Amino acid sequence: MLIVCCALIVKQGCVLAVQRSQQMTHAGLWEFPGGKAEPDESLKDCIVREIQEELGMNFSVEQTLEPVAFQYPERSILLHPFVGTSDDTPALSEHQAFQWLAPGDLPSMDWLAADIPVWQQWLRIENSLK
Repeated sequence: MLIVCCALIVKQGCVLAVQRSQQMTHAGLWEFPGGKAEPDESLKDCIVREIQEELGMNFSVEQTLEPVAFQYPERSILLHPFVGTSDDTPALSEHQAFQWLAPGDLPSMDWLAADIPVWQQWLRIENSLK
């Protein structure tokens, strides 16, 4: 099973989503940025590194969500979501687009399958705090 981390970068009540480029598997689908953990790397170090590499952003972790196990046709993953903030503007290096999405906009996007339970979990938490 592949260990993967993703970031829900929250700014002014919106969350950052990135669109997979044509060179990536599942091209055109939306996801939360992140990537694979290196051997002997902590999950927190992984997500901070991945956000810096992929988006040129400094990411401050504030919360973890429950991991999501997902089976794609080509591999199984265990996705570890982190919620946090960044004051930086995304600079795309791997993805073709980004959007800051209000919570109500999340269901209307064409998501990578493993990310759907992540945003659903985040919405439940956000709604419970209101």
